[in-house]
Amino acid sequence: MKYLFLLPAFLCLFILTDYSQEIVQQAPAGFDSLHAGIAHGTIDTVSYSSNTVGVKRKALVLRPHKRLTIRSICRKEHS
Repeated sequence: MKYLFLLPAFLCLFILTDYSQEIVQQAPAGFDSLHAGIAHGTIDTVSYSSNTVGVKRKALVLRPHKRLTIRSICRKEHS
């Protein structure tokens, strides 16, 4: 009796998940090009010691532009 209930439940699950996502639209032209007048940050490499692995690991960190601070972002949002 359990199997008679589980089989339709699994079929519904697979059918519904097949239609759960929208169709992906193509990105607008020029989205991946550099734009003048926008402050860009820098990418730096940092090292840290990992207790899980037991070695020193490296990571890439995107640092904001020097003129870009939280205070300047808040001013732009409230103006």
